[in-house]
Parts: sequence; C-alpha cells; structure tokens
Amino acid sequence: LQPRPDIRARLIAGEHGHPAVVLAPPDEAHGGVPVMLTAQDVRQLQLIKGSIMAGAQILLERWGASWGEVDRVCIAGAFGTHVRKASALTIGLLPPVDPERITFVGNAAGIGARLALVDRHAWERAIVFSQRCEYVELGFLPEYQWAFAEAMRFPEVAA
Repeated sequence: LQPRPDIRARLIAGEHGHPAVVLAPPDEAHGGVPVMLTAQDVRQLQLIKGSIMAGAQILLERWGASWGEVDRVCIAGAFGTHVRKASALTIGLLPPVDPERITFVGNAAGIGARLALVDRHAWERAIVFSQRCEYVELGFLPEYQWAFAEAMRFPEVAA
C-alpha cells in the first residue's frame, strides 16, 4: 500500500484535538460530512481483528486442524455486509484461505430461526447440530492472550 502523495495535507486535528487523516473531504463525501480515520479507529480494528483471528486459531488448534484443511469460512451478521473480502484478507482480518472459500451469509441466526419455525426437518437438524456444539470460553484459556496479541498485528504488505 502506497500512501497518496497528498496524505500529509490531509492530516488534521480531528475530534477532541486527536490527529486524524481525512479520507474524503466534505466536498467528496456523501452528505457533505468528511470521512476521517483516527488512531482510535485503527486501534478498534486491531481489537476486532485480534479477537476474531485469535479465537479462530485457538479453535483450529484444539481440533488439531490447520487453515489448509478448512473447506469454507462463513461470515455471518452485519459484519459481512460492510467488509470487502480482499481488504479484510490483506490486513489479516480474515483467515489466510483462498478467497473463494470465504462466504458472507448475512443474518444466519435470523434465517435459521425462521427456518426452524416453519420446517420441521430444519428444526430437527438444528437440535442435532446444537447437541454437537461445544461452548469454549476463549478469554479464560492461557494461550488466548498470546494469540490475541499476535493476531492484532497487521501483516506486512509487499510494496
């Protein structure tokens, strides 16, 4: 990723005097409201990325599996509707798998609940599936903090 030549000109004192980079000034932004990126935004992204990837990595290790063995990664909820797959892969927000194996499934919980209410077979499959699920409290696992710290790092991007 190469910074735009005018990026320094876009560095301003944002909300509460904290530095911000203007990604889109008011005249280029929808509704005339500038789009800005702050250090706090980057930190929040790191926390989200760390949580997702540390959890996924620990679960894979508990099952004795690797990313190469994963057939499909399903991303549910609003998260998938607001994230570009290529960007998420570039920053390490999604696992290092073939992009074709990543699927955004929308509101999976809502769809599943509706299906279970109207289709007896779907209800029975949900019961069987729920009996196979295991609850894992990741935050209490000793390896989680290390995995979380490692997963917060952004990967190096070749120039």
